[in-house]
Amino acid sequence: MKIVIWGIGGIFKNYEDKISDEIVCIVDDVCKDKKIYERIEVISPDKLSEYEYEYIVIFSSKFYDEISYQLVMELGVDCKKILKWEYYLGEDYYNFSDISNMIYTYCKFTNTREILDIGGIVADKQLFKLKEIYNVDLLYYLDKNIFTKGYNNVYKLCEEIDKKYDLLLINKVYLQDFLLEQFISYADNILFIIPFADFKNIKTYQNKRWNVVNLKGYLFGYIKKDDSIIKIFEVTHKEFIPIKDDNYLPIHAGSILSPTLKYQRDDIGDHISNLNLILNECTALYWIWKNANYEILGLNHYRRFFRSKVNNYMIQEWEIQLFFQQYDIIVAESHCTIKHTIAEELQKAVCKEAFSKTMKHLKDIFDTKGEEEKKAFLYVFQGHIMYPCNMFITYKKILDEYCDWLFPILFKLIERITIDEAWDNYSKRVIGFFAERLFTVWLVQQKYKIMELPILLVGNGKPFGK
Repeated sequence: MKIVIWGIGGIFKNYEDKISDEIVCIVDDVCKDKKIYERIEVISPDKLSEYEYEYIVIFSSKFYDEISYQLVMELGVDCKKILKWEYYLGEDYYNFSDISNMIYTYCKFTNTREILDIGGIVADKQLFKLKEIYNVDLLYYLDKNIFTKGYNNVYKLCEEIDKKYDLLLINKVYLQDFLLEQFISYADNILFIIPFADFKNIKTYQNKRWNVVNLKGYLFGYIKKDDSIIKIFEVTHKEFIPIKDDNYLPIHAGSILSPTLKYQRDDIGDHISNLNLILNECTALYWIWKNANYEILGLNHYRRFFRSKVNNYMIQEWEIQLFFQQYDIIVAESHCTIKHTIAEELQKAVCKEAFSKTMKHLKDIFDTKGEEEKKAFLYVFQGHIMYPCNMFITYKKILDEYCDWLFPILFKLIERITIDEAWDNYSKRVIGFFAERLFTVWLVQQKYKIMELPILLVGNGKPFGK
């Protein structure tokens, strides 16, 4: 197997003799001791794409978060290929305190209360934090020698389980398909750590209902609750390094105006790509609405993504599936304008004439609507809170409802407003900026359960959504 090593500091030097796989290169920003590794090329991160490898092993504990962010968000590496050195070297090196904290974080954002430990993981790996916070029961099934003290309840056989659990933790010995099918009836979510030595042969017991997730450099198996296909479109107007994930797809907004990028175009099928200079990312939104038929759809930007609750990069499929067990729509964390209203903030961003014309016609449109819609319009534009950036992930049905409401309003504005050539280029996009705020106007009228997530802004040196 071919691997890349990131970092040749003290940790790597201590464990270099434990590595049996082929090292194709070493990535290190600052390398003063290259002579020791003359047989292996030491490269800078930007050269990584020139090499073929199966995994990247990060030999750094202190900077793992920063490095993994750089690999996924800036270098386009598949997060499932990024391993923490403790995980790569095997169970004798696992940091079980870290694993306990990861599972705790996972449980916290999924409102987990009841855990069924299948195979004694919590006791064997000393994941004490879980037993301190959650109700943890044990099923030891095959192994009669498991330490049982400290569990709330102990089952010897599956048939003895008398309730539904929020989460099952499974030891590797129970990964046979027939057992997974039996266990899935006991909980909505099943999580199991896959030792790297076993992961190499994962196809021998791979089940279509589960996939692989990365929790801070450790690979886990996660049982899917359903087979809904998730597609999140990364809207862009220029070339960039896309996310390496099957659930993310770049889409070129306004491709009819500049048809050179090799991404999904928004000028195929039913489209309004020619309006991109006026409507911004809404031309991509329109294309998604009319042409994409996935069960769950999302819109992100080429440098704005929803931040994971566990990792320090974008959310993955398994997180979205977990969120949708409780929520109907994921949106960007609400933005509060303290000194000025939402309308006043927008007025400062564009020229006076562009704002006043658009606001006048928008008010006229809402005057023809019902009282609830008029109240929602005033509530948002005279208020101080909005969900920014037109970012969301939701069910296709909800997306259809929103777009059915939004685009008739936008088309009326386009009919009534003449874009003055004297306006600056930013102000010419004023309808698109109003559209961004109309997203909040629509949401406040709905009764859907909303999950807010921080925006992860790529390329500004702030990897944690700050």
